[in-house]
Amino acid sequence: MLPRWRVMKSHDLIGPWCLGVGVVLLLVGQRAFAHRDHGGLALALWAAGVLMVVAPHLTFAADGRRSTPPSDGRPPRRLVSRRVLVPAGAALACAALVWTVQRSRPVSEPRADIVTLWLASMVFAVFALWPPTISWRERIVAWSAHRKTELFVVAGITAGSAGLMLFRLDEYPVTMGGDEGSFAVLSRAVLRGEVPNVFVDGYSGHPMIWNYLQATFMSVFGDDVAGARVLAALGGAACVPVMYVLARRLTGRASVAIGAAALLATFHVHLFWSRSAFPNSWTSWFALVVLVLLDRSLVSGRPVALLVTGIATGLGQYLYFANRVLLLVVPVVLVVTALADRSLGVRRTVALTFSRIALVACGFLLAVLPQVAYYTVTPGHLNSRADTVSIFKSGWLDTEVAATGRSRPAILLDQFVDAAMIPFRTELHLHYRQPPPYVGWPLALMAAIGLGIVTLRALRPAYAGLAAIYWLSAAGIATTVPHSSSRWTTMMPLVCLFAAVGLDFVVRSAGTHRLVGGRAAHALVVLGVVWASAWSLHRYFERPNQPDVYSDGNTEVAERLAHFINATDPHATVYFSGAPRMYYTGFQNLVFRTPYVTSIDVPEPWSDGDSPPPVDGTTIFVLFPDRSVELATLERWYPDGTQEIVDDQARSPLFVAYVVR
Repeated sequence: MLPRWRVMKSHDLIGPWCLGVGVVLLLVGQRAFAHRDHGGLALALWAAGVLMVVAPHLTFAADGRRSTPPSDGRPPRRLVSRRVLVPAGAALACAALVWTVQRSRPVSEPRADIVTLWLASMVFAVFALWPPTISWRERIVAWSAHRKTELFVVAGITAGSAGLMLFRLDEYPVTMGGDEGSFAVLSRAVLRGEVPNVFVDGYSGHPMIWNYLQATFMSVFGDDVAGARVLAALGGAACVPVMYVLARRLTGRASVAIGAAALLATFHVHLFWSRSAFPNSWTSWFALVVLVLLDRSLVSGRPVALLVTGIATGLGQYLYFANRVLLLVVPVVLVVTALADRSLGVRRTVALTFSRIALVACGFLLAVLPQVAYYTVTPGHLNSRADTVSIFKSGWLDTEVAATGRSRPAILLDQFVDAAMIPFRTELHLHYRQPPPYVGWPLALMAAIGLGIVTLRALRPAYAGLAAIYWLSAAGIATTVPHSSSRWTTMMPLVCLFAAVGLDFVVRSAGTHRLVGGRAAHALVVLGVVWASAWSLHRYFERPNQPDVYSDGNTEVAERLAHFINATDPHATVYFSGAPRMYYTGFQNLVFRTPYVTSIDVPEPWSDGDSPPPVDGTTIFVLFPDRSVELATLERWYPDGTQEIVDDQARSPLFVAYVVR
């Protein structure tokens, strides 16, 4: 029997009153957050509202999930059979070669043979534990036969999601961020054969595998902004069916699963990360896949499922750093499952849990082995990026204590609350900014209730993974400054699942209390999903250029200058007078958009005492407004030049361009 909640009897007046008052308190608290009220009263009202809606209607009866599947009557497999030992030995041999060659070979040499051995080691390991008696084709056919309508709807949502992700990729957003450009420039270097080693670390310490994959797609779809974003867009669409599978497995309700998939397909935050040249959308995909595989492993009890879970967890480490939280989530879920299952004795439960952790660890080590070998040679690279944003390593915490006089525990508690309340109260920095509630009003109200349900059921195996990812990610974000929108990528898609759970819970509770009828309840669920989806789509596609959301002054200069240069002459020579505020090569989005430009930064002002620089072909002199007085000198040197002032959306000058042909 799948986990579900139970509402109180309709004649009991406590349930309706708690439901109504709780919703009102939740609205009052969320409204206070929207007005930037971070006080304790607003948080208390919000939390009280969530508890009043959720707690009286939940039952904590066992959910009936087994951690060990019933016997199918077949004899157990012999782990010393030839069919197991041969591929297992091949996997170990490949892994040993990967470790030895990766550590001994110079960093600048290619790694094609190591990649082949690395992939082979994982394939051999899976084959060693693959059950020979499973008829996958028949099982898939039998499973899908009962869900044809569901699968048809999910396929339509996935196709629509792919259309949203791929629609005018170079225009929404029209601005290419600096970090986005840095990934794309490095992928272009891979495309040109300038980075032969796939297992080194790239931009901000991220592994280079993302750049190799991105370069492959750029070679097919174009060496431009749209081509650099295609892989991320496909990853965003790929998250949708996995979300459906996860929600279907954990809740057992088709309405919740389809609703979560539809909400994720249209979620404006997910759209942003899926339409940018970042690895974050695939980071979300791996987090969802690990949760699905982990649940499958615990329900089926098959060793190969645990091994594949470890492999997926390891492969997720090659993307954005947020997936490091999976290293804690997986053992937490395994331990919670062991504690929830009392059918076995203590000794057998402990032995079973350790064997599960060992299988996951084996798969994980096979997946991360070549990158770990690289870090053993260059140990300072493993946490280089994390140390720069850590409140401990960067010295931020000590500075904050000295400046405010507050204790470390108090500051850490505030950091944790801010991180945990990202969807509802916290204002994020960098990349993608939104006023509170960050996820939008429709999702915020529903997700708050869903988060309460998941948190109160955190010790149930079905919900342990969801709760662990959310709260452990919040703890990790709390140790960093500033609170960047990129760092909650792993927990971000779960907001849509929480919202679907919360909406379904409220509507079913209202139906049980005879506040709405059966058909009206179904209509309310559909309207809730449509409302939240329409809000998100309008928020994201409202206009192509939203510099207040995902840009800043210098990024806008880089963006508009790139368009100006390409419209004037893509092969021009550019003298950039932006120092000390900005340098040409300091913004890789500008470098990526103008690959054929010869750029020269001019740190010192032009003056009449200087010698005019030589002009060969089209030459563009770019001046910031505070250095526009130098324009008189350029006009005396090159009287035939033309001047153009480029403004931002508010019609304030961004820069002055003086073009000499």
